[in-house]
Amino acid sequence: MIENIHDIAKKSVLQNKVMTSEGELLAAGGNQFRSLWLRDFCFSVPGLLLMNEEKLVRHQIEIFLKFMRSDGLMPRGLDSVNPKTRVLLNTGLRFLPKALKQSSYRYPLKPEYFGEHNTMAFDSNILILKVISEYVKKTQDLSLLEKSYDQLKLIFSFYKTFLKRGLLVQPAFSDWQDSASRTGSIFYSHLLLLKVIQDFREMGFVLDPHFAEADFKARVFEHFYDNEKGLFKNKNDDDQYSLECQLWAIEWKIFEAQVSAENLLLNLKQSALWQPLPGRPVCPNYYDVDISWTTKAVGLRHYHDQFYWSWLIAEAGKVCVLMGKTESAEKIARELAKVVLKYQTIHEVYEFKKDLEPVSRILYKSESPFTWGACKVYELTHALLAKN
Repeated sequence: MIENIHDIAKKSVLQNKVMTSEGELLAAGGNQFRSLWLRDFCFSVPGLLLMNEEKLVRHQIEIFLKFMRSDGLMPRGLDSVNPKTRVLLNTGLRFLPKALKQSSYRYPLKPEYFGEHNTMAFDSNILILKVISEYVKKTQDLSLLEKSYDQLKLIFSFYKTFLKRGLLVQPAFSDWQDSASRTGSIFYSHLLLLKVIQDFREMGFVLDPHFAEADFKARVFEHFYDNEKGLFKNKNDDDQYSLECQLWAIEWKIFEAQVSAENLLLNLKQSALWQPLPGRPVCPNYYDVDISWTTKAVGLRHYHDQFYWSWLIAEAGKVCVLMGKTESAEKIARELAKVVLKYQTIHEVYEFKKDLEPVSRILYKSESPFTWGACKVYELTHALLAKN
C-alpha cells in the first residue's frame, strides 16, 4: 500500500512538469493551478529533493529570483498567460472541452505580484529563502547562495517595512490561507521567518546583522503561545489554531527551550485539529465575514477551514514518523491511501464523508494532480518506507 501511493505521488508530480520559455519547470497543478505558483513550488521542494530533482529545484529558484522586483518583492507566480484565465476556464467554464482550457507555455513568462484582492503573497519572500537553504543543505552547493547573497539580503529586508512593535503585520488575503483575510500579526509568517533566520545562521550566512533574533523569538513565543491549550494561536486576540504551525513547531523545535516537541504533539493530538483525522487548516472555523466573496461564490466557503488538504494530512503523518509515532503515521497513511488508490492521483482538497472524497462543486473540482500535496505525500511515504 505504502509503495503504491509512493509511486502515485511521484507520478502526479512528474505530470505537472511544463516546458516554458525558460526551460522545463514545475506547475502547481493539472488544471486551474497550471501556473507556476511560487508558494506551491516552495512547499514542494523537500519532496522534490527526495526525488533527486535538484537540477529542477535550482533552475526554478533561479527563474523566480530573475523576476524579483527592484524593491525586493518576490512574485506570487509566473505564467505565459493571465493565471486568472486558467482559473476561470477550469472553474466557471469547466464544461468546455479540455483542449480549449489548456493554455500552453509558448509565450514568455510574466510575473504576477498581486492577486485577486490586489494584495501580494506576503510569504513569497520568506519561502524562497527557505527553499534556498533546503537546496544548499541537501546538495552542499553554496554557489547558488553565494552568487545571489546580496539579492537574498534585499528579499529579507523587504519585511522591515511590515514590522510594528517588533512583530510582522501582514495585509489581508496574503498568505497560503488566502480565502480568509488573516490580516495583522499571524503566527504562520513569524514561524517561517524564524526558521529562515535559523537556517541561514547555521550555514554561516547572516541576512541582517542588525536583526535581534533572540529578542524576536522571545517576543513571538510570548505573543502567540497559549499556555492553557499548550498550542500556538493564529493571532494573539483570537482562539483559533492552525495545523501547519503546530506541526512545524514540533518538527523544527524552534521553541524547544520553552515547550517540548513531545508536549506540543500530545496537545495537538488531543485538539479538534486532529479529529477525526488531521488535515483541516484551522479550528475553529473562520467567521463568515473573514471569507472572500469570490470564495463563497464558487461554493468554497470552507476551503481553508473544513476541507481536508492532502498536503496537511501527509505533513501530519510525516511529523508523527519523525517523532517516533509510527503507528499514528500508518493510520493516517491508510486513510489517505483509500482515496489515492481509488483515483490514482493526489487531489488538492477532500471532504470527509464515509471516507475522504475529492471536493466537487458546480463551479469547482478539487485540483489534480496537485504538486504540493503529491510532494508531501511522497515525503510521508518515503519516511514510512525508511522505517521498514
